[in-house]
Amino acid sequence: MRRIWVDPSNIQEPQFELIDESFKHAIQVSRFRVGEPFEVVSGQDFALEVKLIEIKKKSATVEVVGRRALPPIAMPYIRLAFAVSKWSTFENVLEKSVELGVSSIQPLITDFSFIRAKKDWPDSRTDRFQKIIRGATEQCGRGRLMELRNPLTLQEFITDLNPSDSTVGLFAYEGPSVLDIRAQLSLLNKPGLKEIWAIVGSEGGFSEDEVSQIKSIGLPPVTMGAQILRAETACLAMVSVIKYELGLMR
Repeated sequence: MRRIWVDPSNIQEPQFELIDESFKHAIQVSRFRVGEPFEVVSGQDFALEVKLIEIKKKSATVEVVGRRALPPIAMPYIRLAFAVSKWSTFENVLEKSVELGVSSIQPLITDFSFIRAKKDWPDSRTDRFQKIIRGATEQCGRGRLMELRNPLTLQEFITDLNPSDSTVGLFAYEGPSVLDIRAQLSLLNKPGLKEIWAIVGSEGGFSEDEVSQIKSIGLPPVTMGAQILRAETACLAMVSVIKYELGLMR
């Protein structure tokens, strides 16, 4: 069954109005007709089955006829810290991360990142990114929205991370002394593990000073193979390997 995203503040039972973007998506894009059923997702742990009752000029009335539970994001939660690459690349990573079940994304400001200061991250970009997250959530039938955090410098991120048995991480690196990602995941996957951070640089990776900073808090550098990967490919490959090795693809 096809589905659309609706802001949870607009939902009431047994009937509510589709307005603004949800109205455009339902009527102008999906072209639902009166009497046609579809699903509504809103960042909750369930989807509502609704039936289109009436189409007006700028809104449409739907009636709730059922609900179903959506599968929760399995633990340990995967969190992605990604040095901001060019906007189009970052948008692709956002969309695919939602589909892969990433719980949150932490944009990083690094020596080689596309933006060099927090002021380079405009509010208009956040609005666009949230729209992409909602759209991907709608398409893949996910319940909870992926969290998009405010940008941090690498030093701020490292200071806040506090690795422990319940919070672990590893970072993609192609320099000397890199480790096998599967072997490292087997070492990190212990009882009580709640979240794992995948840390990926932008084009150019991390500077040597940044690598030293990350290593200083005990995070292992891991290789993603012999080929040189684009930043967005490295993000998706790393998340996929983590999901597979930790049994999160069941």
